[in-house]
Amino acid sequence: MKNHLNLFVLISLIIAGCEKKETPRPQVYYDADVLILNEGNFGQGNATIDLYNASNKTIQNDVFRSNNLGRPIGDVIQSMYISNDTGFVVVNNSQKVEMVNLENLTSVGTINGFNSPRYFLPLGNNKAYVSDLYANAIQVVDIKRRVITANIPTNGWTEEMTQIDDTVYVTDMTNNELIRIDKTADTILGRTTLIRQPNSIVVDKNSNVWVLCSGGFDEVLPRLYQISTSGFIVQFFEFQSISMSPGNLIIDSNGEELYYLNESVFHHSISASALENNPLIPNESRLLYGLGFHPTRNELYVSDAIDYQQNGIVYRYLKSGELIHQFRAGIIPGSFQFIP
Repeated sequence: MKNHLNLFVLISLIIAGCEKKETPRPQVYYDADVLILNEGNFGQGNATIDLYNASNKTIQNDVFRSNNLGRPIGDVIQSMYISNDTGFVVVNNSQKVEMVNLENLTSVGTINGFNSPRYFLPLGNNKAYVSDLYANAIQVVDIKRRVITANIPTNGWTEEMTQIDDTVYVTDMTNNELIRIDKTADTILGRTTLIRQPNSIVVDKNSNVWVLCSGGFDEVLPRLYQISTSGFIVQFFEFQSISMSPGNLIIDSNGEELYYLNESVFHHSISASALENNPLIPNESRLLYGLGFHPTRNELYVSDAIDYQQNGIVYRYLKSGELIHQFRAGIIPGSFQFIP
């Protein structure tokens, strides 16, 4: 009887050892509508993505790592673009674009082979453009095959991009130009000369392009440009001092109100005849770093990088500048994406 019992125990142990252990399932987040992209420190691979629920004011930190079996997303998150149910996260110093399922932030693929990617712009038919710091080109990507298929030479550092019909508009930081590209032929249509360092770009309700130039490092007065679809400069607004360095130009969901960072948060209506001198949201000795506009709630999100070492703070405001909520994010919260 004892031998039979020992045999039974042995067989049971063998069967248990052969059973496959269930892989932990990622937690699903259906109720978050704000993605906070934390750059992390250069060279340390500590970039993270946080999820924020604007309805109940809850924050879930480092969700990509949690939902991808502990794998970090990489070294320095530069930007993100959402297309349908997929997020394209540009991880600058990891030289890749990480594709994530928006339902739970699990990875669905990676596009590699970049130099120092900056921004991602889907163009339909499984095609996208990627700007780059060092590639001296806009790189053309086949999203379905996840490969770079072509390069559009630019001879410099390209930054933010936007699209109107079949034309893509690219800010060229090296040559101080706005580049117009035919997205069908992947050829440059023309260039508009601007002043130093055009860093951000939006399109208003009238299909005018607005470009913000920092002016370089105390080189020339910064400018905010309004430009037609053909590349003609309609008008520009000049800032008061070369020590100013405005950036992070965004626009509201109606395409009527511009916002940007110039140490503080400033507002500019597309119909205004001059720049506003008084900030909408004063910096109050904070290091305001990232800026976003929630398109359905009509609210502003502003980040404070503090000292670039500790976890930053995100502030949520009404359009009027009234504070709604603040919370801790990851290291250097640099930008925001809003889930439709």
